Amino acid sequence: MTVLRRVVGVLLVVLGLAAIAVATASATIWRPSDVVTARAAASDVAMMTTAPGVLDLVGDEVTLTARARDGAPVALVLGDERDVAGWVGADPVVEITGLESWTTLATQAGDAGDGDPTPAEEGLPDPTASDMWIASARGEGTASLTWDAPAGRVQALVVVPGADGVSPELELSWPREVSTPLLVPGVVAGAILLLVGAAVLVRELLRARRRRTAVEPDSAAATTPPAGVPSRDTAPAGSPAPGIAVPGDDSALAAGPAAAGTVSAAARSAMTRRELRELAEREAAEREAAEKAARAAERRARPRTGMLPAVRRATSTGPTPQVPEPQETPTAPETAAQPSSPEATRADAWRQAWGFGETSWAPYQPDRDTESAGTSKPAADEAPAADETGGTTAPPTSTGGAR
Repeated sequence: MTVLRRVVGVLLVVLGLAAIAVATASATIWRPSDVVTARAAASDVAMMTTAPGVLDLVGDEVTLTARARDGAPVALVLGDERDVAGWVGADPVVEITGLESWTTLATQAGDAGDGDPTPAEEGLPDPTASDMWIASARGEGTASLTWDAPAGRVQALVVVPGADGVSPELELSWPREVSTPLLVPGVVAGAILLLVGAAVLVRELLRARRRRTAVEPDSAAATTPPAGVPSRDTAPAGSPAPGIAVPGDDSALAAGPAAAGTVSAAARSAMTRRELRELAEREAAEREAAEKAARAAERRARPRTGMLPAVRRATSTGPTPQVPEPQETPTAPETAAQPSSPEATRADAWRQAWGFGETSWAPYQPDRDTESAGTSKPAADEAPAADETGGTTAPPTSTGGAR
């Protein structure tokens, strides 16, 4: 998402600069000229005329310029359509009918009028000598005049008087107002795009700086172990590194991923949704890896199936207890069963040596206090048995209680 915002910001800046450049070029380089100038030249004739409506084709104001090669005299007059047609008569003439392009006038051969054409050896007369024209001008090689009123049916007549046989050339110029409609909208739109793009880029740069500032302290805190926890460099040889699970120790499994991927609330608030999602996926992967490592360590610590458990010999600083020799156990009454095997006798001796008391079996004999409290006396068949010498033998008692 951050990369997309930066790309959008760069595109907006580029589009804004392009819009400003195009708008400026439309008002300077690509701006049309303020004056429309078109030309036309005759060939093999000494007269040129304009059709009605040509003089005000572009604007009401028009400047006419007539030229003749080699500095020959040229006359330029403006007159009514009938006066121009009467002056031309049957002589050959080139008529200008309009604009072929913004720089070229369209021409055609004029219609011959009534009467006889002027002989070539005499040459054409000079029209400026007559006073029937609206305006006239004469010069050597060039003549010019300006007409700033609606032309209507007014026509222009260009004549090269004399018998030189030089063809004239006519140029018409119209001033006009040229507008630049793309200048203001283009500059405004380009400036807006430029400002928006610059704002996006500056915002992304500030956010990146804040993220770096927030992550650097967190990374330093994550790499520094807490108080009382040895680091990788200072931990004793053989001790597990922080975050590595040990069988029976759940604190490392709980603290390992959390300590490695801890990010402060300020750093999270500066992150985008994509970065938060990637952080959550990374933390989940770290937790899963830690759990797998803990399970693998636990499996390695377990004994293999079918293996005999190895019992380690306990070390004791005190003296080794001595097992007394088995003693003869008094004969129990024939009515009660008691263990008399050598194995049982030896086991009782071991228990007595380790402080578990005597384990010889004896029937229950109430004491005198119990008898005085009203308990029943032993039956006659439970009386002490007489031995072979004629005396009585007391039943054996247990100091550690009946087993």
